[in-house]
Amino acid sequence: MSVVSFRNEVMAALARAKRRNQAELERELMAAGPECTFDSIHLVRAAVRVAREHGIVLKPTPAIAPSFKSVEGVATLLSSLARGQDAA
Repeated sequence: MSVVSFRNEVMAALARAKRRNQAELERELMAAGPECTFDSIHLVRAAVRVAREHGIVLKPTPAIAPSFKSVEGVATLLSSLARGQDAA
């Protein structure tokens, strides 16, 4: 699955968690920068939810921690893990 597909799913899960309109939330985050920086427990929960839906196991390690600073980072991580690549 592509980074863009994961990005859309993470953004949708994040919008649901925040009870926000997805398009509005995405516009806000894009205005702050192309990576959609969102340093929050909501991003972690959204990432875990999307990972589970795709059968991806997220193991908390120092190697993946930097990925949880933005929607783009999470989407890239999930895409790599889905393709069987190492998270480091």
